[in-house]
Amino acid sequence: MNNLTKLEINNLKIDTIIGIHDHEKSEKQSLIFDIIIFYNSSTTIKSDNIKDAIDYYDLTLNLKEFISNNHYELLETLSHKILEEIVKDKRIGKAILTISKPKALEDFGAMVKVTNEYQKLS
Repeated sequence: MNNLTKLEINNLKIDTIIGIHDHEKSEKQSLIFDIIIFYNSSTTIKSDNIKDAIDYYDLTLNLKEFISNNHYELLETLSHKILEEIVKDKRIGKAILTISKPKALEDFGAMVKVTNEYQKLS
């Protein structure tokens, strides 16, 4: 039996350099990440061992380091690169990532969100 597990990490706040404007290229700003990962958890359920699971703590640490140490101009590029990092774990069949940039349209009382998706082809 395949057990499809949906793992969500919501409202992950990480400061990074992102944007096209001069002030965005020199000052870190907060982005908010929502991540959804789907994976077959059959082995995890049988073993009840973190080694067989997608360790969300380690995943979060790795993403924080990756995002903090890389600088992109566009959210679309950052989103794609993060998904590439996430799906290095071959157990992941699908991943959805939404990045919110709260200050992007702050003058209008709005925020920008970009969502990208990876799905392993069968």
